[in-house]
Amino acid sequence: MKQNSKKQEILEHCIDIFVDEGYDRPTMDFIAKSAGVSKRTLYKHYPSKRALLDAIILFLLEQKHSLQPIDFSLIPETKDQIRAIVEEKVKQFMEPKHLKLAKIIVSETLKGNSILTNPLIDNVVEREAFIASWIREKHKAKLFDSKKDEMMILTKLNELLFGIVLLPKMIRDKEITEDDISSVTEFFYIYVTKPL
Repeated sequence: MKQNSKKQEILEHCIDIFVDEGYDRPTMDFIAKSAGVSKRTLYKHYPSKRALLDAIILFLLEQKHSLQPIDFSLIPETKDQIRAIVEEKVKQFMEPKHLKLAKIIVSETLKGNSILTNPLIDNVVEREAFIASWIREKHKAKLFDSKKDEMMILTKLNELLFGIVLLPKMIRDKEITEDDISSVTEFFYIYVTKPL
């Protein structure tokens, strides 16, 4: 088996392990045994459990595909464009493996373990190039507050989605409603259009 295939196979096994067992409980011995590889092979590809978790996050981001471009010529109003973006991002958030991984990230963050390092955050933002391009267009048209750069705006969008949609879904298995989508859309619209 090719090296890259072996690395991917280990990652796919570890996603299930971390989802079922959490991040703290499984040891590297347990992970190697469960993944059907030797400890030596596991350490060759991933020198620590943290390196393994980082690789899983990146692997799932790569599987997630970039946000699907939206034909804004069919949606001329800014608020309607925001709603289309919110709906697309919610659809991505609700993929089962991503929900489970989000639970691990939240759990580790609450314990004081910083899971989303700057390189991982940068990787997430890179996958949102379509939204970044849309933000630049809005800035050029002077429709968004010029003091809020792309990173600030992308961060705010993700914070709103996390707080209003993802966290309630993870904690209470709450169904996402039209009201949730409308709330994110409205709060985000106010944020991007009102001056600091």
